[in-house]
Amino acid sequence: MISLDTGWMESLLLLVIPVLYACLTAMIGVLVNLKLPKLEWTNEVSVVKQSASVLVAMLIGVISLLIPFGLSLLLADLNGNLILFGIGLLILVVCGAMYRYIQSKGELLFRAL
Repeated sequence: MISLDTGWMESLLLLVIPVLYACLTAMIGVLVNLKLPKLEWTNEVSVVKQSASVLVAMLIGVISLLIPFGLSLLLADLNGNLILFGIGLLILVVCGAMYRYIQSKGELLFRAL
């Protein structure tokens, strides 16, 4: 932020957006692992690195990055702060919805394994 000489709004967004993406990917990982568990394995590497849930979670993560990137290219004439704020707000809402889903249905999904 110092070398880019950003304003206070850009600095705040540069700090908040990565934290929101970290929360988003963590919750996506939990939900996908509850839906697509790999319970038959011979070593830990096959569960962590070679399961279908890892592939699905990675694809969702990449798509969640490509959609805002595409929108920012399409809406290039808009203020970048406004686009980043909207993306951050959307991620916050999605994280909140996933958190509520995990709170209400997570234990049932885990017990169904």
